[in-house]
Amino acid sequence: MKKILPLLFIVILFPAFSQPGCQFYHSSMDDFPPLQFRSGDESLRSDTVDVLHYSVYLDFTEGDMGLLKGNCQIKFKALQDIQTISLDLLQLTIDSIVHQGITTTFSYNDTLIVASLGGTLNAGQEDSIRVYYRGLPQTDPSGWGGFYMSNQYFYNLGVGFESNPHNYGRTWHPCFDNFVERATYDFEVLTANNFTAYCNGSRTGVQTVGTDSLLTNWMMSTEIPSYLAAVAVAEYTHVTDNYFSVSQGINIPIWLAAKAGDTTNLKNSFLNLNNAMEAFEDSYGPYVWERIGYVLVPFNAGAMEHATNIAYPLVTVNGALTYETLMAHELSHHWWGNLVTCATAEEMWINEGLASYSEHLFLENVYDQNTYMNAMRDNHYDVLHRAHINDSGYYALNAVPVEYTYGDHSYNKGADVMHTLRGYLGDANFFAALQAVQTAYSGSHITSEQFRDEINTLAGIDVTDFFNDWIFQAGFSHFSITNVTSVQNGSTFNVDVIVDQKLKGASNYHDNVPLQLTFLDENWNSHTEQILMGGDYAQFGFNLPFNPVFAAINMDEKINDATTAENITITSTGIILLNYANARLNVQQLSDSAFLRIEHNWVYADNPGAPENTVVSFDRYWNIHGVNADLIEGEIRFEFNGRNNATGDLDNSLMQHTGNQTFTEDSLVLLYRPDAQSHWETHPDFSLNTVGSVTDKFGFLTANTFMPGQYCFGYKTNSVGVQEKPTSGTVYSIYPNPTDTGIFIDLSQWDETNVVVDFYAISGQKVASKPIKSGQVNQLSVSDMSPGSYLLILTDGKSKRYGSKRIVVK
Repeated sequence: MKKILPLLFIVILFPAFSQPGCQFYHSSMDDFPPLQFRSGDESLRSDTVDVLHYSVYLDFTEGDMGLLKGNCQIKFKALQDIQTISLDLLQLTIDSIVHQGITTTFSYNDTLIVASLGGTLNAGQEDSIRVYYRGLPQTDPSGWGGFYMSNQYFYNLGVGFESNPHNYGRTWHPCFDNFVERATYDFEVLTANNFTAYCNGSRTGVQTVGTDSLLTNWMMSTEIPSYLAAVAVAEYTHVTDNYFSVSQGINIPIWLAAKAGDTTNLKNSFLNLNNAMEAFEDSYGPYVWERIGYVLVPFNAGAMEHATNIAYPLVTVNGALTYETLMAHELSHHWWGNLVTCATAEEMWINEGLASYSEHLFLENVYDQNTYMNAMRDNHYDVLHRAHINDSGYYALNAVPVEYTYGDHSYNKGADVMHTLRGYLGDANFFAALQAVQTAYSGSHITSEQFRDEINTLAGIDVTDFFNDWIFQAGFSHFSITNVTSVQNGSTFNVDVIVDQKLKGASNYHDNVPLQLTFLDENWNSHTEQILMGGDYAQFGFNLPFNPVFAAINMDEKINDATTAENITITSTGIILLNYANARLNVQQLSDSAFLRIEHNWVYADNPGAPENTVVSFDRYWNIHGVNADLIEGEIRFEFNGRNNATGDLDNSLMQHTGNQTFTEDSLVLLYRPDAQSHWETHPDFSLNTVGSVTDKFGFLTANTFMPGQYCFGYKTNSVGVQEKPTSGTVYSIYPNPTDTGIFIDLSQWDETNVVVDFYAISGQKVASKPIKSGQVNQLSVSDMSPGSYLLILTDGKSKRYGSKRIVVK
C-alpha cells in the first residue's frame, strides 16, 4: 500500500458511517473456556490451527444504508489438540455460529471470537465452522484502512495504519488476521441497483437474482493472508488485456475495473503496465497469480495491494502517466508483500521498501538509467533530511516501532538501502539474490535474518556485514577523503589516501563497504580504484599513471551514505542551482572550463580549531573541489533553515545550542577552510541575508568570493565554555598526520603559561594527558597508543580550551 495525499481528504470527501460498538456475547454455559488469545497473537494461533479456506458470502443490498450482512465458513486443520477456535472480527454483530450443522456456543468481545467445537479436535484433523454476522463495518481511526461504504461504492482496504495489529481483514469477515496465516478464498456477493462485485482471483459466475440483484462468484486459488482479501462493489465494468510472460510462455489476463465513464482514462494511465510486468518478471521471477487486476475506488489517500484486485485511487487516473509509479508500486507487491510477506510489522521494509525500490526499477526499465538515478537521489535526499524527523527517531529497519510501520523508514529508507545492496553485489548478483528469496519463500513469510541467510547461500556472496550495518542498526555511515599525498615514482605516482568514516544516527562503524575512489589529473584524465572500507579511518595506497589533482569517493553513487553530492562541468557563466547539494553557485567569470564536485555532508565536520567564541555546526558541512576550480570567479550561496517544516530542520543543532543567548540570525557566520587539515576561519568575504525576520531561522549565507575548499555554518557567542578559544593572535600546528611513532605540536608563537594536550578516543574517552610548553615545538611519542583516530584538545589544564585537532595514529 502507499499513501499519496493528506488524510484530510478522506474525512472530508468520504466519511464513514457512525458505528456503535457491539455488545459482549457469551453463551449460558458457565464453564465455557475463557478468551485464549488476544487479537494479533499470530504466533500462538498459527502454531495451533492452520486455516485452509474461507468461503465468504456478503449481502450489500442494504449497502446504501451502510449495512453489511454476511456469513463466512472457515475450514481449518488442528495442529494441536483443541476444543475451541479463536477468530478476529471487529465490532460486528454475530447472529450465530454453526459447527457441524448445529448452533454452537461462543464468546465475543467486539474483537475476538472464541467458538466451541463441542469436544476435542485432535492434531491433524480438519473441521469447519460458519459465522453469521451483520452490522456497520469499521474504518481505521487514522482514516486509512478498513471498510468504506457510501451511496456509490463499498470497498475495503486491508490494513489500518493506526490499528494494532495493522491487518484489517477483520473489519468485514472473521479470520486469523495476521501476516503469516494464509488460506484460499471463494466469494459470493449479492448486490442490487446495477452494482456488481470484484474480488480476488477469477470470476467464476454471475447470475441474476430476482429483478434487480446480481450474485457474483469469485475464486482465489492461491493462498493469501487475510489482509490481502478484497471486495469492491459499485456500478463497475472492466476492460481486459493480456500480458504475455516470456519466461512462462503464457498469457496472463489483465482486468481493469471502473465505472464506464472512467475506463478510457484508466487505460491511458496504465499504458506502461505491460512494461512494468516485464521489468518485474525479469528482476524478481515469474508472476504466479491467476490475473493482474486493479479496481478504482474513491479513496484519495493511497492504494492497497489486494492480491489480483488492487484498490486504486480514482483521483490518480486522469488519462496521463502522472501516477504510473504508484501503479508499479502496487503491482510489485505481488512479489514483495503478497507472495513473500514480512513476518512481522516491524519488518515492513520487506514489503514496502522493496515495493518503493520497484518504482525506481520501473523507471529504469521503462525509461533509462538517468531517470532511475534521479528518482533514487530524490528519495535519498528525503531519507537523510526527513526520515528521522517524520518517524521521531532513527530505527533499524528490522525493528521499526509499530506506530511507524508505514512511515519513512519502511518505505523510503527501505528503498534507499536496496540501492546500496545493489551497489554491494553488482547487478547480476543483486537480481539473482532477490530471485532466490522469491523462490525459497514463495507463498510464505520471511524475517530479515532469513532474507540475509538465503542470499548467503549463493556462491561467492556474503551479505552479513551489509545486514549488520544497514538493516540491523539505525542510521547511516558517511565516508570522506581527509588527506591525499602523492610522490613521483619514475613515470608513475605513489598515492596515499586516508578515508574517514563518520556516523549519522548509527552506533557502530560499517565494515567491508565497497567504495570507488576516483582520481583526475590536470587534463581531466580519470583513474578509478576499488576499496573495502571499515572502521573510523583507513589508509590506502595506489600506484597511479598520473599525479592526481582531484580525488573523490563514491562518485558512482552506488552506496547511499550520508552525503548528497553533485558533479558539474562549467563552461559558461550564470547561476547553477545545486538542489541535491543544497547550494547555489553564481559563476561571474570563467577563464577556462572547470569541473566541480559539491558534496553536502549530513554529518559534523572535524574541528581542528575555530574562530574565537564560535560554535561550529554539528549538522552539516560542504566540500567543494575539482579541476580548474581556482579559475572560477563568482559567489556561492548556502541556505540555512532551522524551521520545523517540510523544507526545514536542517540546522537544528546549531540553532538550539547557543549557550545562554537567545538565538538570532545576526550571530550566524560562514566558516571556511581550504581542506580537512586546516583550521576553520570566518570566510573573509561573506554576506548574511536574513530574508526578513532575524528569528525565523531561515535565510542565506553567501561567500561573495568563491574559493574551493570546505564551508560550514558557525554561530558567534560570548558564552563561556561553548567552544574552544584560541590564544589571541597565535596559531599552532600538529604534524605529521597521520603518524605511527610521534607528533610535533608547534606552539612557537604562543605565550600561554600552562598548556596541556588531552587525547580523546573517537568514543569520547580520555586516553592520555600530557603537558607541553609555549614558545617552542613540542615532540610527543604516540607509539604506546592503539591505531585509530583521536581528538587532541589543548587546554590550560583546567577549564580554558585553546583549540582541538583530529589526528590518526597508524
